Amino acid sequence: MSARLKCLTRIGDCQYSFGSSSHNPIFWRTDVFEFKSLMLKIPIVFLCIVAVPVVAIADPHADSAQKLARYVMNEGKQYDLVVDIFSQILSYQFRPIVELQRGKPLTREELTTFRGALKEMAIEVVPMELWVKDLAKSYKRLFSKSELDEILAFYKTPTGLKLLHNQKTLTNELNRTGERLSKEKSAELSSRLGAVMNF
Repeated sequence: MSARLKCLTRIGDCQYSFGSSSHNPIFWRTDVFEFKSLMLKIPIVFLCIVAVPVVAIADPHADSAQKLARYVMNEGKQYDLVVDIFSQILSYQFRPIVELQRGKPLTREELTTFRGALKEMAIEVVPMELWVKDLAKSYKRLFSKSELDEILAFYKTPTGLKLLHNQKTLTNELNRTGERLSKEKSAELSSRLGAVMNF
């Protein structure tokens, strides 16, 4: 008999074997039945090698995290918020380089145009799917599947969706609050600056 590759896998009480020899076609056995028809064996073999591993790989927890992340970014319009924040980070990073090349600081109008161009670039280079992927990982790490399902159910209510849609406004208001408090407490902060610098 010529050399052949044989693979035995046990699923319940069933065994299947693959043979490369013409004298040893693919066959399927159980303790009771022996299927010798190739037309019957192909779908059974496909089920065991393809369908069973796919079911085993499925992760309901990850699926719930992915659904929540996609809903938050898309219907919740959080992608607009993260792109704004990301473009601001890029602005802080690249503005000194641009001003150095131009030999002068950007005017307010030029800075607005520059930030708009950075936002368009961010959308092209870092699409929403990349944010969804990482956000889903964070959700999965921080919340159980049942918690993720509850959060998604809440965000799909009118109140939950309103909360998502106002996240950008809330973030901007928190930033303005920080700026106001830093001015109001500037004297006290300045008096304590020496102690902080001597860490």
